[in-house]
Amino acid sequence: IRDRDNGLVICESGAITEYICERHGGEAFVPTRGTDDHVRHMELIHFAEGSVMTPILLGLYAGRLGEAAAPILPRIDEQLNSHFDYMESQLNGSGHFIGSSLSAADFMLSFPAEVAAMQGRTATRPKLDAFVKMIHARPAWRHRIADVLASLGVIGDADVPQLVGLVEVDGILVAGGAAGDAIGAEAHFGQHGRRVGAGRLVGLVAGGGGFFTHEITPLGKIDRDRKPH
Repeated sequence: IRDRDNGLVICESGAITEYICERHGGEAFVPTRGTDDHVRHMELIHFAEGSVMTPILLGLYAGRLGEAAAPILPRIDEQLNSHFDYMESQLNGSGHFIGSSLSAADFMLSFPAEVAAMQGRTATRPKLDAFVKMIHARPAWRHRIADVLASLGVIGDADVPQLVGLVEVDGILVAGGAAGDAIGAEAHFGQHGRRVGAGRLVGLVAGGGGFFTHEITPLGKIDRDRKPH
């Protein structure tokens, strides 16, 4: 990101999250420095973009190799389950990873939690499943989804339950049930499920790694006369 106040450019999700909390009114999302909770908070932020994202990304890339990936898929699956089990174990009675209210660690861990849900791995992890649903129910989350769809000129109401790749097919915006990069989205919509022909990738409702399911959902007709904001 680029800070409009001073022009400073910051990379890495964890660093961006901490910077925003420190410089732009997010102090309430960070435990008091010098406490055990703050140390734990730092650990979880690094876990979110380090340990747990490694098998997620390996699975995404291996999925493009077809049968050639068969020897490593069991190991990747084992690591995914191990990391998601750890996340399940770290959610406390309030449904958060730290304390009794939202923290920056919750925001960071919402991305791998989304992947777990999209892969069907929260079915046996009830606390992680409840965490994802809590994030989805937040007005800020739903507002951002609506804002992205509006910027693409989608006509009518559309409910997007999770991170999605957005592809235009004959003037209709469709969504695949997962997050991913442009190559992954194009590969998915060209090869899996109901074939969508020359679908044009028009955006992602979020970043991060993930796996595409075999489902696509029509969201609405694109208004070509509407200027994106």
